[in-house]
Amino acid sequence: KTSMYPVDQNIVNSLKNSDKIFMEIDLTNQKKLAEMQEKMYYKDAGSLKDDLGEELFTRVANIFKGFGMTEDQVNKLKPWAIYNTLSVDPKGEVATSTYGIESYFLALSLLNNIELGELESVDFQSDLLSNFDKEAYISMIKNLTDEIEKNGYKNINAGLNEMLDAWESGNKKKLTSLLSTEGDKETEKFNEALLTERDKNMAKKIDAMLKEEGEHTYFILVGSAHLVPENSVTGILKDMGYEIKEK
Repeated sequence: KTSMYPVDQNIVNSLKNSDKIFMEIDLTNQKKLAEMQEKMYYKDAGSLKDDLGEELFTRVANIFKGFGMTEDQVNKLKPWAIYNTLSVDPKGEVATSTYGIESYFLALSLLNNIELGELESVDFQSDLLSNFDKEAYISMIKNLTDEIEKNGYKNINAGLNEMLDAWESGNKKKLTSLLSTEGDKETEKFNEALLTERDKNMAKKIDAMLKEEGEHTYFILVGSAHLVPENSVTGILKDMGYEIKEK
């Protein structure tokens, strides 16, 4: 959101003094991003109605109707795409991707001719999301549908707002608490898939960068969930013996 700007000048200077910026994925690779979008849709066989069942599908389609989508359009989307789309208020009343930190630093790096690298890849992330347990997605869609039908996006937006406020103020303890999914089995499983193995792989890649010969300074930008919990990327790097200075 707009209140996140201007970004601390020290952070901007850090980017400008770096040889290369690494993001989770290369957001300039339009071909790969288009391929990721293609994975959101059923091809020859199957439909959302088949996977969700008549009753849940009708409820989900009714929510999407408010977004201006027809039942046929909704029926072509796979459960992982439905879940990720339903999770965010389409009105963008709390935050929008326009003010996203990734977009901001991508623009800065392009303006300053800083080379762009990726810690993962678009293929890796799209495969991770699309191949996650379908039954778990259906369970999470049901919970999300119950919440939206009962309260609209009021509580979802409040949670996002709280998370953004914690991010802005650098409140690590609060952010850790908000990212916790204890008690929700399916969401815990989802977060495990989204974070645990990826954190290990990111830490390994950063470790390899730091062991390269010669002098290099890299700017690495990843989502907060990869940085805040004790067992996140920074926690793993600490366990490897690195000194992490939090500013």
